[in-house]
Amino acid sequence: MKIKVNRNILWSKIFIDQLAALGVQYACISPGSRSTPLTYVLSKNRSIKSFVNVTKEVQHFFALGLAKVSGKPAVVVTTSGTAVAELYPAIIEAYQQRIPLIICTADRPPEINWHWC
Repeated sequence: MKIKVNRNILWSKIFIDQLAALGVQYACISPGSRSTPLTYVLSKNRSIKSFVNVTKEVQHFFALGLAKVSGKPAVVVTTSGTAVAELYPAIIEAYQQRIPLIICTADRPPEINWHWC
């Protein structure tokens, strides 16, 4: 009997389990279809407390605060494109203050990239 394995879920699980093993305690998620595997695995992980924030403008500074208070990296999960650009102010702030922040994004697959003629 053949068992079907979703590779995106498998790799997300390996990645998130490693983050938990390294001491990550918090994740802030801004849901999107492309980041579903990461979001799903985080929802099942008991070592990392997840917070869902629909607006990206809020989640990255919330994650920054969690990392600053805990002294441990906080994970931010978002989709691709301009969603990542929304995180840039918090990334700059984290860099300037030496606050650990891990940004996880999900890119568009090559087959759906737009090619304009």
